[in-house]
Amino acid sequence: LLLDGFKVDGKTINSIDPIIEGNGSIEDDLTNEINSSHLSESEDIINHINCSAQSFLKVEPDYNACLSHARIALETLVRGIAKHKGFVVAEESKAWGSSLNYLKTSVFLNEKQEKTIQAIYTFVSDGSHIPLGFTEKEYARFGRNLITSICYFISKLYTGNPNA
Repeated sequence: LLLDGFKVDGKTINSIDPIIEGNGSIEDDLTNEINSSHLSESEDIINHINCSAQSFLKVEPDYNACLSHARIALETLVRGIAKHKGFVVAEESKAWGSSLNYLKTSVFLNEKQEKTIQAIYTFVSDGSHIPLGFTEKEYARFGRNLITSICYFISKLYTGNPNA
């Protein structure tokens, strides 16, 4: 219920994030786009998105794991699209940055999009430096939402024009 925007307080169900009627959750759309991509990494990406959600919703949440799995989903998506477009990674440890750069130089992403994706990744990776006024839960929720939204954006670009 939390991921769908509802919280149970005793016998009352309260909306905590309004969902616009007629629209599904971003995760349903994201899963559909990832499945439509036919990337060999699709199952792994979806698994990490689900692990991120499960880590957030545990009785004793693991917010670090939540953000880590979200980040891994983004990394895997970027590497998968770059690989599908012909990029060969020399070292696995450098796969994320070089794959993202390849998507920019191959004109799949423009420079602003690439910088935005990199900035979101860096922001979420810096989870030990939670901005003043945020709880760990709020920061994890915000970071996870950023990552799933950018994954949806990249997936949509890819499935909308796989030859771009």
